[in-house]
Amino acid sequence: MLCARSAIACLVSVAAIGFLACDGSQKECCCSLPDAAPDAGLLEDAATNEADVPPTPPWPVLLTDFNQLLQALQGGADVRLVLHYSQCILNGSEPGPNAIGGMNMSPWEYFAAGVVYNPQAYVSTSESALVLLQNRHVINYVKVRVYEDGKVNVVAEYLNPTTYAVEMHEEFACEMVNSPDSEKGAWFYRQ
Repeated sequence: MLCARSAIACLVSVAAIGFLACDGSQKECCCSLPDAAPDAGLLEDAATNEADVPPTPPWPVLLTDFNQLLQALQGGADVRLVLHYSQCILNGSEPGPNAIGGMNMSPWEYFAAGVVYNPQAYVSTSESALVLLQNRHVINYVKVRVYEDGKVNVVAEYLNPTTYAVEMHEEFACEMVNSPDSEKGAWFYRQ
C-alpha cells in the first residue's frame, strides 16, 4: 500500500493503477498497489516529490506578462487571446467599441530585439476567417503584436472576398492584462 499526504500524489497513482482508498479524514490517501506493479517505484517517487511538480489545473491559466506568454508558446502550450476592444484605444485617439473578440495564437513567431530593426522583442500572430457581416460575406483579418513591455497592437481589417480590397481598417492599442481584476484589454490564457 502506498500512502501520501495529499490527494495529488494519490491521483497520480490512481491514473496508473485505478484504485484509491482514503481514510475518511481526507488527511491521507492510500493507494493499493498490485504485487507485480512495474511502476511501484515511480509511484512512490511521485508521492514523495509531489511538491516538485505543480498540478496542471483543468481550466485556462491567465498569463500576466510577456515572459509567461513566451514560455507558454515555446513550451508548446495552446494559448488563446481574448480582446476587450472597449478597453483599448482605437486609431490612436478614441475608445474602442463595446466588442470582444478571441483567437488562438497559432501560428506565431517571436522576434528578439533588433532582429528586424525592432527596438524591443515581440511575438506576432494573425488569423483570417470568412464571416457574415449583415447580409454579405467579408474576410475578417486580425494581426496581433505583443511587445515585451506588455503593449499589444491589433490591426483588424475586413477584406472583400473576391477582390481582397480593404473595406475596413482599424488599429487598436491595448495592454496585456497583468492581474485578474485588471481593466486592460488583452487577456492571454494558457489552455
